[in-house]
Amino acid sequence: MKRFLSVILAVAAVLQLAACGGLGGNDTAKVDTIGNTSQSETDLSSDTSSDNASDSDSSVFDGVSSYEDLLDRIDDNYDIEETEDEDGGINIEIKVPDPDDDDDNGPAIPDIDTVRPDPKPQPQPEPEPEPEPEPEPEPEPEPEPQPKPEPEPQPEPEPEPQPEPEPEPEPQPQPQPQPKPEVKPTYTYTTGQRHTEVALEDYYLYGLLNDTQKGWYRTIHEAVENLEGSAEFDGRMSENRNYYIFFIYMFDHPEHFYLGNTLTLYSHGNGTSEIKICYSDGETSSKGELTPELHERIIEQKAEFESEVNRIISTIPADAPDVWKERLIYQRILLDSHYNLGAQWNGVCEPNWNAYGIIVNKYGVCEAYSEAFQLLCLKVGINSTSVVGTAGGGHKWNAVQLDGEWYICDITFDDPIGGGENDAYFYYFNRTTAEMEEMHHSTEGSDYPGPKATATKYSFENSFGDESRYKFG
Repeated sequence: MKRFLSVILAVAAVLQLAACGGLGGNDTAKVDTIGNTSQSETDLSSDTSSDNASDSDSSVFDGVSSYEDLLDRIDDNYDIEETEDEDGGINIEIKVPDPDDDDDNGPAIPDIDTVRPDPKPQPQPEPEPEPEPEPEPEPEPEPEPQPKPEPEPQPEPEPEPQPEPEPEPEPQPQPQPQPKPEVKPTYTYTTGQRHTEVALEDYYLYGLLNDTQKGWYRTIHEAVENLEGSAEFDGRMSENRNYYIFFIYMFDHPEHFYLGNTLTLYSHGNGTSEIKICYSDGETSSKGELTPELHERIIEQKAEFESEVNRIISTIPADAPDVWKERLIYQRILLDSHYNLGAQWNGVCEPNWNAYGIIVNKYGVCEAYSEAFQLLCLKVGINSTSVVGTAGGGHKWNAVQLDGEWYICDITFDDPIGGGENDAYFYYFNRTTAEMEEMHHSTEGSDYPGPKATATKYSFENSFGDESRYKFG
């Protein structure tokens, strides 16, 4: 567009010169990029041009009548050359042919004084200005977002009157943790069930004897079962302390609570021996002669004793594992019995020192606790024996056999003196010998040390899980 306008302006300049009376002496006209025409020292005097006018009818500019007519004649008869300045200006050069050149390059541009206008030049209409391009409408700016009107502050509601706080209740005493309920076995006693007792041949002390001693043992057993006053043996029992077999028998059979702790031994000339058996009802003793009155009294005590034994073992399920039977017996004795601090030894046989005291009277000392526990275990098929030793003084406790292995129990020490009815423990239940020694139980120098216990399979923890062994009730 710029270049086209420059060409139009250059041609307009030529037309203006022609209309004013001629084209000057220089051959070219320079047009800049904004349409201003400069002439190089051109003499535009119309007075001098009239003298040099040419009458030639061949001029291409004769009779130029308009701007369009001039453009057409220049375009048809002359070469136009465009060049561009360094500053971006467009130079348009109309090349004039040499008059001496015979080449037909078009008619020469006559001197300005040879070009005359028509006598009555017609006014030339001014070129209509090219309409300026309408400016593109600027996009309307987007309306700025209006801030949301802030809500009018609402008056705060008046606080409702609060009721006066009620006085805090006095703190109630916290309930004391209850001991875990006694774990009951799932076994039940059925009418007519029978426990299988431990056979005499399996008794612990009986198993330590040789055959001759076992024979004497059986002779004593037969005499005592029939409440006979004496028993005879082949051989001399006075030798090698064989008379101790009588006391071994007493240790193995706590159900014979009516045996006194004395005996009279005779050696006959024919090589036989005889012992006089002492019986007692707890108050009187036979001292070698069982009277009918004493005999009847012992029969009555035996019946009462056996009835209570049967009642206790009837609460022990016959199909329960041995360790459960043992625990239930242990627990029953502890709950029913009390240690008798006022017991007095009468020198012969006193119930506080035997099973009758715990089974029937529910009172006794360590011998009574130990012999009652041993007897009830034997009745339900658990082998058991007594152990004699010291534990801060003369003492008696037990060993029980489960699955062929021995464990130590001290039921007396698990029934604390002066405690409540339900104060009882399992602390000394199914321990090893080593553990008992750590708890100050010793059998050093004892005639009845009992078996050595090393097993732990049926310890209280292993048998009854995390249940406390220190308290029940």
